[in-house]
Amino acid sequence: MISFEQPAMLGIVFALPLFAAYMRLSRKRGRLGTSMALQPWKGAAPSDAGLLWRLAYAVSLLAGAFAWLCIAVAAAGPALVVERELSSYSDFDLIVTLDVSPSMAAMDIEPNRLEGAITILRTLLPRGAAEGGAGSLRGAALGLVGFGANAALLCPPTTDYERFDNALGLLKPGLLGDGTAVGQGLALALRHALAGAGGKKAVVLITDGEDNAGVIHPLDAAMLLKRSGVNLIVLGIGSKGDAPIEYLNPSTGERLTGSYRSSFDDASLIAIASEANGLYAAAPDAQSLQRALERVASVAGLESRPLPLLHAERRSLAVLCTALAMVALALAWAIRRFLLGGVA
Repeated sequence: MISFEQPAMLGIVFALPLFAAYMRLSRKRGRLGTSMALQPWKGAAPSDAGLLWRLAYAVSLLAGAFAWLCIAVAAAGPALVVERELSSYSDFDLIVTLDVSPSMAAMDIEPNRLEGAITILRTLLPRGAAEGGAGSLRGAALGLVGFGANAALLCPPTTDYERFDNALGLLKPGLLGDGTAVGQGLALALRHALAGAGGKKAVVLITDGEDNAGVIHPLDAAMLLKRSGVNLIVLGIGSKGDAPIEYLNPSTGERLTGSYRSSFDDASLIAIASEANGLYAAAPDAQSLQRALERVASVAGLESRPLPLLHAERRSLAVLCTALAMVALALAWAIRRFLLGGVA
């Protein structure tokens, strides 16, 4: 799109034709004006002027008129306005808070609880939609918090879904110590949800156990979520009973295999969701986890797409117009000088 800083200056365009019309009319009435014959310019028209001569003369007039037009446009301060998308933003911030305690290596969900959750989350990303996934998380600014004995922000809320995907790839059972600090994970998720730019906010907690670490009680964190107007969806992953496990200790490199006796009890997770006026869903297998995660967008009121953040750049065209005017004037002069024999 082209805009002008001084659009009124475009009126200069009409000055030359109005002046020419006035002079022509004045000469016809015998008033003002002096005939601008070609003779003083050594360009008198021969009586037998041919088509080529007349064509060259017309081109010189058009070149002069074009030069005048370019001068008028340059005086108006033309600029090309280009809108460039800097990034995109969303009116919805969604923080995924994922348990990475050692028990998430249990294999009652294939290949294990943590990898199963990550795989399903990836199918819900926009890229996953293109590859056959539901893509229901499209439009959210996604953040990622991991927690074990401690909690850590792995990805702040962003619509760069590749960045979020890369952060998911960093998660391993035991990454943040031997423990399950649910309250600390929720508190950190709340902090970064409130720091996000979106008007709507939600936290999705995915965990397989009771809080047994950290200094923040999960019910206190849930109460803060409710007071802050942040929606909470709690997904209890895994089942009660014996499950095979293969765990690689990230600190020592020791690999442990065997049977894990899961004491999964969703009563505490239901209490957390209830305290925050949120939603709880049990996910004892991959299918139920898939369904629960697909419901997250509709439950939280997710918008359909992120909004572009545009930046308008003005690129001045005044120099270009001035250069075109000079070229046109040079063309008119060259025609008069070399083809018509004028302007010595």
